[in-house]
Amino acid sequence: MEDPRELLRRAGDVAAGLISGVSPAQLGNPSPCTEWSVRDLINHMANGNLRVVALVSGEPGPDPASDPLPSVPPTHPSSRQGVPPAGGDPP
Repeated sequence: MEDPRELLRRAGDVAAGLISGVSPAQLGNPSPCTEWSVRDLINHMANGNLRVVALVSGEPGPDPASDPLPSVPPTHPSSRQGVPPAGGDPP
């Protein structure tokens, strides 16, 4: 069985690659999730990563309705901080 931290890291890399191709003008476009815009979907993904960081660090997590895009671009490596490498210990 693969280490789930490595799976999460690879999924983050794939997502970052896709998100890096989204222009600011596209953020208001509809997403495949019919009730969410592209921005809503990216925020959901970024907030999920920030919640993982909070769980690992013992800090409170973000408000699920918060908009992390102005402060933490989801393609920036810090948006995946707190996810230790496979075989590593949490920060």
